Amino acid sequence: MHATTLGQLNAQLSGYVAPGQSFAPSLNQALEAIYGMGTWRDLTIEGTFKCGSGYFSLPDQAENILFAVVDNQPARVRSLWQDYRTVGMSGDTLLNYGLIDDGFRPVQTDLPTAGVTDLFVAPAADAIGNVAFSAVNGEQIRLVGYGESNYLLAQTDGTSLEFPETVTGIHEFQYSGLINRYDIRIIANDPSTTIATVGPGDGVARFRRYRVPQATPQSFVHVLCKRRFIPVQNDNDAIYISNIPALKHALLAVLAEDNADLERSEIHWGKCRQILDEQLDQYRGPARPSLDLQLAGDGIIGVSNFM
Repeated sequence: MHATTLGQLNAQLSGYVAPGQSFAPSLNQALEAIYGMGTWRDLTIEGTFKCGSGYFSLPDQAENILFAVVDNQPARVRSLWQDYRTVGMSGDTLLNYGLIDDGFRPVQTDLPTAGVTDLFVAPAADAIGNVAFSAVNGEQIRLVGYGESNYLLAQTDGTSLEFPETVTGIHEFQYSGLINRYDIRIIANDPSTTIATVGPGDGVARFRRYRVPQATPQSFVHVLCKRRFIPVQNDNDAIYISNIPALKHALLAVLAEDNADLERSEIHWGKCRQILDEQLDQYRGPARPSLDLQLAGDGIIGVSNFM
């Protein structure tokens, strides 16, 4: 079993939380810690994105990029401070320069250079059912944009977001009470103009962005990413760490931490990590990590022994 649901785990592990404590919050604490420990089985996802504009953003299900291929050529993934150490943000780069971490942005795609005065909310392509956005039901979206001289606020009124004047960028993006996933679009009935997809629930939109200096207008990038932890709420929410013994020790570790028993907590976290390591080793089978020495320097793209 490579994945399970909150409801299935609740039936098996609810006895490992403190009396009176809800199962989902305790499990969320445990899962967030487990995700931070490593890239375990089923914690990777893949995606292909257009990068002709010189950048692309990861979907909210992805934490970071492990490996990348740009226009069918392996590419390195470089750090957020790479530009400060080498060529600068506007400097020339080699064809195999790779991807550069560009931090977090409130939207996945920038607004047009000419700016906009209106944006529109529509059900996302991956939304469950075609449920229209409704402020009457308590759903709210709040954007702070910037124009030539100041910041401007837009809040949902029906299915549109209206700024008092033209904005050329988005500074902040908050949402609350969303019952589905929604696109924020420049043109209401054109999914290709989507600048961000958010929901359900509450939050502040932050999307991981990478620059591709060597991109051409037709360029694309295929990436292998680590899956980001997203808290589970409903019984049918998928959980990708399905190892019952590991989860049992993680829940006991959380319980020990809540009781200020750090020594016992460390024992349980250590056992949890050991079980997940053994599962990952079994999952890999004969595909074992190998050492790759790049004697010729950065000019040769190698395969890390990370996976």
